Amino acid sequence: MAKEFEGEPRGPGVRVAIAISRFNEELTLRLLEGALMAMQDHHVEDENLTVAWVQEPLNFPLWRRRWLSLEIT
Repeated sequence: MAKEFEGEPRGPGVRVAIAISRFNEELTLRLLEGALMAMQDHHVEDENLTVAWVQEPLNFPLWRRRWLSLEIT
C-alpha cells in the first residue's frame, strides 16, 4: 500500500515558479490554467508566481538553475 500524506496547503508567502513547455501547447496551456487556478485556490499571491514558457523540455534544468540562483527578497 502506498503511503499517503495529507496537509493543509497554505499559499500566503509561498513563491512558486512554473516552467511550461511550448511543445503540445494545446495540452500544456490547459495544465497551466489548472495550476494557476490551484495557486489562486490556495491564496498564493500573483506577485509570488513566475511562469516561464520553455521551447523544449530539455531546457527545464537550465531554467531551474536560473531560478535557484536568483536572490529574491
